[in-house]
Amino acid sequence: LFEYLEKKGYAEPVVVTERDSSGVSRLQVYNKNRRASNLLIDARFSETLFTPFRAFCEDCQGKGPCTFHVIVVEWVETRDPAGKFSPDKPQLPGQKSPGLGVLRHLKQFVGMMAGEISRDGFMNVPDHVHAAIMYSDAFRFVDPEREGYLRALLRDLQGVRLGDIAWGYVTGAVFDADSGEPEKYRPSEQLYPVSDRLRRHYDSKLYAKGLDA
Repeated sequence: LFEYLEKKGYAEPVVVTERDSSGVSRLQVYNKNRRASNLLIDARFSETLFTPFRAFCEDCQGKGPCTFHVIVVEWVETRDPAGKFSPDKPQLPGQKSPGLGVLRHLKQFVGMMAGEISRDGFMNVPDHVHAAIMYSDAFRFVDPEREGYLRALLRDLQGVRLGDIAWGYVTGAVFDADSGEPEKYRPSEQLYPVSDRLRRHYDSKLYAKGLDA
């Protein structure tokens, strides 16, 4: 990550970690000093016991609710203070400044943490469709129908740029071909499985059936 930041012109990263009174752990990376204008990466994590709907969880059929101990990715923002939006790198919904292109490094960081903790997995709830797509190579929706929807979306819009998909949802340009109604993105829980117990959820016949619903 530091090598990548140096190539971007940020050769003096300052790493700050802290935990607040509510139990949220925060990782921040600044360029040179802790001035707000120099913030490059801001990530926040917490913990929770997550109980999905029983209908999604084959492991728990007839056994009461299933509960997973997960690390919640509360917030991830990356900023390139010297960057500018362009036709090749357009502004995405909710984005205030160009990103750094470091999501792959942050996913590796999550993977490293996964080997060090005794938790079932990591969870995030992406608030925009482009965020769900960006995380989809490592995180999967708990609800198999939501996961199936995302896979169908990527299949039908193959070759369409991420920015065009994102703004297509905002403007109503992405629509159902049968009904003519604009598609609406519904935020839902995505999980990165760590424990065998959580992996079984994604490997179950019930989940596979839901993907095709």
